[in-house]
Amino acid sequence: MRPRAPQRRFFPLLLALGACVLPINLAGDRDAARSSRPSRPLRIDIQIEEMKDGELWRIRYRFSRPLAGIVFPRDLEPPRTGRWMILPPEGARRRTPPPRWGRHGESEAILLDGPAADPGEISLEIRSDYEERPADYLFNVAFSEGSRLLYTGHLAVRPLVCADLGDCSPEKARMSGGEVEARWEFRTSPDRGIRVLDRSARGRLAWTPPRSMLPEDGTYAYFGDLEPVRTERMSALVDPGLPPWMVDEARASIPRNFDYFAERLGIELDFHPLVLFSYTPSEGSGLTFKGGTLDGLIQVAAIGTDWRKEEAHSRLMFLKHLAHESFHLWNGQMFRRPLGDSENWLTEGSADYFAYLCLRDLGSMDKAEFSRAIAHAANRCLVELDGEPLVLARERGRSQSFYSCGSVVQFLVDRAVGRASSGARGIGDLFGRMFRKALKNDRNFSTFDFLETYQSMVEDPIAAGPIVRLLHLGVPAGADEFLRQQLSAAGMPVKLVPIPEALRDHPGISVPESHPSCSRLLGLDASLSAASP
Repeated sequence: MRPRAPQRRFFPLLLALGACVLPINLAGDRDAARSSRPSRPLRIDIQIEEMKDGELWRIRYRFSRPLAGIVFPRDLEPPRTGRWMILPPEGARRRTPPPRWGRHGESEAILLDGPAADPGEISLEIRSDYEERPADYLFNVAFSEGSRLLYTGHLAVRPLVCADLGDCSPEKARMSGGEVEARWEFRTSPDRGIRVLDRSARGRLAWTPPRSMLPEDGTYAYFGDLEPVRTERMSALVDPGLPPWMVDEARASIPRNFDYFAERLGIELDFHPLVLFSYTPSEGSGLTFKGGTLDGLIQVAAIGTDWRKEEAHSRLMFLKHLAHESFHLWNGQMFRRPLGDSENWLTEGSADYFAYLCLRDLGSMDKAEFSRAIAHAANRCLVELDGEPLVLARERGRSQSFYSCGSVVQFLVDRAVGRASSGARGIGDLFGRMFRKALKNDRNFSTFDFLETYQSMVEDPIAAGPIVRLLHLGVPAGADEFLRQQLSAAGMPVKLVPIPEALRDHPGISVPESHPSCSRLLGLDASLSAASP
């Protein structure tokens, strides 16, 4: 999912001011004092009303002072223009000309032309939008029994501040860089429930985001009457329309995942997260699982008719995705990476690897299946990364390697820490140490912190060499043999085999005809069933 925006730090510039003597002017001093007082923050009240059983939404923005318009900082494809209908203002707030769609820089905006007679408001009518967005959050999600989700991030706005109230034109306006207070109110029929994170009500719910949440980060508002599954560590709303085996697995495995990660890391979440799990039995066949995390929340959706039949591969896929998203509450919400996309390998790779550990240790995956999963990830890594440095994968269009190569790195480090401690410690201890250190550093962690903690635990100054090579230098030639050596040293017996032979054991991997970084892929040794890690 889209990484959390890095925190920004501002350092004051100290200016030396020369003293000067001026004639005393009390009236002028009062005016100066009045103008120097900080103005009250601009407030935007956003009212969201669910209509027609969740198929239509009315959105109303009200402003505490005049604006030249509002800007939607989060891109949306297809664009809002033409799909979101601007409603004409009512009564005394009617203005000429009416609000119109436009752009401010690269972003969509609703512009208010003409002089600012009053603070005003903007109202929209939006039909529910369930369209898939591979790199972004779903705008609406439907539960099978009629519940609905709405993602507030696509509705978040930044104000265009008037440069001159006499001429509050969009051309002269600027996007506010000052403090803006957004207050949200959610409405539905009086007998219908509303939930936002840990708050719930019937008919109407007011919510103010925490200051730590950027407006465009947003959250999901739930409209419906499902009773949450609640434990000491989490709450979950599970779609009753899920196939029965998935309902049973979700209710059992989600709480177990939270218990496992808290104990493995030695760190409890300092918030009570909400899991929203929906099911869409689409007309076509196939298995699709879409998920993401937001502050204090996991949203996951199972899509496709093939989920109705419980099979070994679909069960493992389902449980692995649930565990992956659960771990993101630690490595993406409670703790954060401040350095951007180049470190996605660390969050996605560790979420994948901890998911495999969770399934293995809780009995959902045996040792042989665990080893096949690591070998499969290693082969995907060879093909997807193609010898390039892992930290550059996104800018080269190879983001999938963050998951595959990242999980292989975690496996190699886990095994090395285990060897150095005679099996007493592992990757959970490493992340626990790193996260406890992050508590003293604005909860931030990085690749540097990961490697530093790794080296301190194995007490070997060159132990991180192969990992650094994979991350920062790449292996443009002989990547197949390089990875074979690393996995063998980690205790996984693998051998290089012709690509067609490997693909029989690892379906779903597509290898281009010309692949310069490797000519073979990894196959598991026949003795693995008796000696798997």
